[in-house]
Amino acid sequence: MKFKHFDYKIYSCYENMAIDEVLLNSLNENSLPIIRFYSFKPSLTFGKFSNVDDLIDIKHLKNSKICYTRRVTGGGVLTHHIDLSYSIFLPKKFIKNRGVKENYRYLCSFLINLYKNLGFEAKFANELNLKAIKSDICLAGIEEYDIVIDKKKIGGNAQRYTKKGILQHGSIPLWIDKKLFKPLFLKDEIDKSTNLKEIGAKISLEELIDLAKYSFKKTFNIKYIDSKLTTQQEKEVKKLIEEKYSKDSWNLKGIENDK
Repeated sequence: MKFKHFDYKIYSCYENMAIDEVLLNSLNENSLPIIRFYSFKPSLTFGKFSNVDDLIDIKHLKNSKICYTRRVTGGGVLTHHIDLSYSIFLPKKFIKNRGVKENYRYLCSFLINLYKNLGFEAKFANELNLKAIKSDICLAGIEEYDIVIDKKKIGGNAQRYTKKGILQHGSIPLWIDKKLFKPLFLKDEIDKSTNLKEIGAKISLEELIDLAKYSFKKTFNIKYIDSKLTTQQEKEVKKLIEEKYSKDSWNLKGIENDK
């Protein structure tokens, strides 16, 4: 199977979310699936339905140098610092008859293999019979197909379905400066997750990028086709940043088209 592949780059939170939305909207029945690996400048992303006022010290956030935006996917608040993120775009025909939970398990299997390639025993929460923990903070909640190492959740993943296909994006945390992010949270739950540095992984970001690309390729037996945004898509990204992802009406309240 062939996958379009976009070169790794570090973007602002606005750029990353706008690129994801544009690529999701570009899917059609003849599209090749897409994978992109990328990073954020220090950022917070909020789930589509997050009630940010109950979770985040907005005044502190605005006075910080942390970029913040709202995703088109569900889930809770997620920190992005020294992490590797990914976005997978599958046209509808590639989803087949898998349900939401089956798709999570299927698509997250490359992450399980990545962590195993680093020597860690990574499992889905339901394999460990862990009790589900509901939280509006991604780092603190545990759901069936969250990935767990040493009894702690690592990373976070979220999905969005449209009539054309599916987007799943998520984070592989190399390290999180919890002192940087803790003052932003109204609830002290950020310590409930883990990251690769914390569990003793000896790997650089550059090596993690290579390992992620390798693990994805081997897990799904795919061939990468180098790709990039078209000129029209670049214009759409810029417009989305200006009209949506840089606006507090969307980022803090979830209100679209408020100009």
